[in-house]
Amino acid sequence: MPKFDWSNLGPFVQAVKTACGAGAMSMGVVVKDDVKRSIGGGRYKSSPPGMPPANKRGMLRNSIQVQASGKLSAIVGSSAFYGWVHETGNNGKPIHAKNVRFLPVPVNDAARRLHEKKGMQSLRSYPMRLIIPMFGKQALLVGDAGVRTQQYVTGADGKRKTDVRKDQPVFVLKRSIRMPKRPFMAPALARARGNPGLTNVFAIGTTKALAKSGFPVKVVPA
Repeated sequence: MPKFDWSNLGPFVQAVKTACGAGAMSMGVVVKDDVKRSIGGGRYKSSPPGMPPANKRGMLRNSIQVQASGKLSAIVGSSAFYGWVHETGNNGKPIHAKNVRFLPVPVNDAARRLHEKKGMQSLRSYPMRLIIPMFGKQALLVGDAGVRTQQYVTGADGKRKTDVRKDQPVFVLKRSIRMPKRPFMAPALARARGNPGLTNVFAIGTTKALAKSGFPVKVVPA
């Protein structure tokens, strides 16, 4: 009867666990990249409700990360605090203004560009002209919307064209807003579950990790 040397079994089991963790991370990277690709669309326009958020400043897309969870699994998610709000629509609850009187809702592309660049600071830096109270808990901010018209002006040097600023409504100021669901993690998880190629990704990642540990064992996907 042949004899087997089991003295190296402990290190091998540990190497398998570590390698499985590496395989899980390989799968997580694939899912992370899929999530980031799904966040796209127009730069200053929101995506339709029910679709993944638009890639505006790139902050949400860049916040998608993968990290190890224990030794045998990996977690993919967003480190941005508002990622959960997009994913769940804040569970249907309104978002109230905090530390500010109003939440600015841009109504044109010029205001959207400023709001995306400066966030809540946009109200302080926007060239405001007038705030018009409206019925309910909201108001309308009128200011320089970046619109220019040309008209003739007669001066000492004669008649010439000049740009004239045209004020327009730029922000609706609200005490609270509601965010529709724009899930980006749940659809990616559903795609991952239906992706048979992920088992091959796991097998390749695990095999490479085992080889680095000194155990050249090939893992074959089921």
